[in-house]
Amino acid sequence: LGETEILERLGAIVRWIGPVAVTITGSVSENPASAELAVALVRFARRSGAHVRFVVEGEVSIELSRRLVRVGLAEAVVCIGSLEEKVHSQVVGSDLGHALDAVSNLREARVGSDMSLVVAAIVSPGIDSSLRALIGWARQSHVDSVVLAPKRGTGGDTIIDLADTSIDIVAPSLQRKNSGGNSTPVRLAIKLSADGGLWISRDTPLGSSGKEDLSFLWQQSLIERKAVRGLEIPFDEIDLDLWGR
Repeated sequence: LGETEILERLGAIVRWIGPVAVTITGSVSENPASAELAVALVRFARRSGAHVRFVVEGEVSIELSRRLVRVGLAEAVVCIGSLEEKVHSQVVGSDLGHALDAVSNLREARVGSDMSLVVAAIVSPGIDSSLRALIGWARQSHVDSVVLAPKRGTGGDTIIDLADTSIDIVAPSLQRKNSGGNSTPVRLAIKLSADGGLWISRDTPLGSSGKEDLSFLWQQSLIERKAVRGLEIPFDEIDLDLWGR
């Protein structure tokens, strides 16, 4: 979809259920159009009264950082898998230097604003992320908080030694895996994909946001919604509302 169509679909969702917490994911470094769309999405969502979070898994220039802050970005989350280039690439799939620069650029751009800057330490089964070193670097970088979340698609299959680590938030699935207990169920979320599709889990489509009335689609998805509520994690947790808003 183009920028106008995406904004129309997002507007339809806001009119349907009111101001919502909006998380924006995806690369903005591939071409200028991606950066322009990111700015437009943040501006539109913010004007609708939404709390807007931007999940960064790659490069964000200082110019784009400043623009995102100016249009009202509430929270930027930079995903880092390790301070070792090879490990970070395995876990996050991007260049470590870009991730470190993103933290620096966003920290500089947010001066004088209320934007919150978060580092998400991403962990993966069977990979040593040198978690303590990463958390120490994040604290020295003066971010507001450090969260722990699993690699996309891995759920909570990773056992982590959390002793002597200063993590502010731990993803629900990792809480369960590492404590052996239960955590608060994740609330339902809706994903608007770039092609206009609506999803209520990684594998459960709701329908097309441009073809039918959204309230009708929701009413017709009772069976699917019940099934999704039984899932451990409907979406990748870095895209979910781990912060409790």
